[in-house]
Amino acid sequence: MTGELSLNLLNPAIMAVFAAVFGVLGSQRRRQKHLLLLSMAFICGGLGFLMQGVFLPPDIPEWRLVSNAFFLMAILLLCSSALLRAGIAVPLPAFGLVAVGAMVGLSAFFFIYPSLLGRIYVSNAAFGLLIGTTLWRLLHIRPWDGADWLIGGLGVLGLGLCITRPIAASFEDIVVHAGNLASSGYWLAVQFMAVMMAVLVALGFLVATAVDIFGELQAEARRDALSGLLNRGGFETLARRCLAAPQEVGQPAAMLIADLDDFKIINDTFGHGAGDRVIAAVGRVLREQSGACCAGRIGGEEFALLYTGLTESELRLRAEGLVAAIARLRVTELPPDYRVTLSAGLHMQAGGRLPELFAQADTALYTAKRAGKNRVSLSSDAPATTQVSRLDRPSAA
Repeated sequence: MTGELSLNLLNPAIMAVFAAVFGVLGSQRRRQKHLLLLSMAFICGGLGFLMQGVFLPPDIPEWRLVSNAFFLMAILLLCSSALLRAGIAVPLPAFGLVAVGAMVGLSAFFFIYPSLLGRIYVSNAAFGLLIGTTLWRLLHIRPWDGADWLIGGLGVLGLGLCITRPIAASFEDIVVHAGNLASSGYWLAVQFMAVMMAVLVALGFLVATAVDIFGELQAEARRDALSGLLNRGGFETLARRCLAAPQEVGQPAAMLIADLDDFKIINDTFGHGAGDRVIAAVGRVLREQSGACCAGRIGGEEFALLYTGLTESELRLRAEGLVAAIARLRVTELPPDYRVTLSAGLHMQAGGRLPELFAQADTALYTAKRAGKNRVSLSSDAPATTQVSRLDRPSAA
């Protein structure tokens, strides 16, 4: 095997290994499907180099159009993978327009105005547009973590290569002739940079995947599996973070503590399976309708919700709406005429600390329980008789 052939096989071999690694990772991780796109990107890149360096018919140089199409698809899939990882929809119309424009330009410089330099400019312009569009969209997501900065840095490096490669080709007289491309210093540099970028991209996404998996494990540890809400530890962590946010310091905050009425009767009469279904149904209502900064299941049948920036009347309406929504629930394991009800205590305080919010809301909850359940009680300076908002419990049919 000659040294030139070994070099031409190096890129495809490396990319095949990375394609296999990310293919396995993407198939095993339910929330890491973007890795399958990354695997396909490495496959396309490897096929492009394999065709360009090994299988290119010497008498049909226009076959390079096919290898260029593989390179273009590799960059498109790589950018799509980065966007999907960040939860951003891939701009298919924009990416499609760039791809079509690139293929039209390459075809023109192959068949109408044959020019290797023109093809280099077109392909790198297309790569730059795809990478630049991806970076622009990534900049508008959540604050970047370390993995985001790593992937963003790789994008900037790739964008820099798209600018410097055409400049370097302009000063490499030998690459003006397509027949001498394989032996040119430009092509040697392209192969070397491709190996380097493949390794960097693979390492970058492996680190990002490790960070993502660690984040998922942390999130699962903070979440109650039955209700889908945060558990007590997760709720307290997120609540403290919400209260400490600069925009929330000194602003009104409110804690709502809610407890299912007579939940022990449900378990004892209809079984713990029915009780679990009730917890799950209540959790779904609180997730979808509460509008809280954070919501958690802090006990067996006890829930907590934190609100910021709302007035007392707005809080009362939300709390009463939740109590009413729970009373409308129908659980298949329970008789059709059985009504699940909820009592809630609400405490509002500007600049309050979490322990105090918990304690005052818990006191208001007991007020609601003593007043007859299925209602909201507000903790305030007003007399207790004006604090309780009752929602009449529907009678059994």
